[in-house]
Amino acid sequence: MASGKPVIATDIPGLHEVVSGAGLLFEHENYHQLADHISKLLDDTAMYEELSNKGLERIRLYGVEQMANKYTEIYHSLT
Repeated sequence: MASGKPVIATDIPGLHEVVSGAGLLFEHENYHQLADHISKLLDDTAMYEELSNKGLERIRLYGVEQMANKYTEIYHSLT
């Protein structure tokens, strides 16, 4: 996402929360669905661009500064 490329990821906890709505998800071990997603991105330049832009927006939530602030909040709440 940070490189401005669309993301395709396995639909598992953790990845689901980060990628959902900003990339494509496929069922665990479903290589046919993965292949379909790859084909769609290769054939549909509008989708490619849309997911690239959504990914860049999403990654801002997971920048180093944002994550450090969230960890600091958690540490302060525990003390």
